[in-house]
Amino acid sequence: MQKVDVNGDTSDPTFEYLRANSDLKSNPIPMNFSKFLIDKNGDCVAFYNPQRGPSSLKEDVETLLGIV
Repeated sequence: MQKVDVNGDTSDPTFEYLRANSDLKSNPIPMNFSKFLIDKNGDCVAFYNPQRGPSSLKEDVETLLGIV
């Protein structure tokens, strides 16, 4: 893997897709450690700000997996 841009005119298409299909819409992805939850079809289910720790996503991930 190599470093890619996540915002701006040269942003990677993956991040353009994630941004457009999340609550962010056309807003820039804020800072490092922003998180996106993606389902098995590649659809963006949720966006989480950098302030949310990974362990706080457990319930959402389990729901998506059908565990809960």
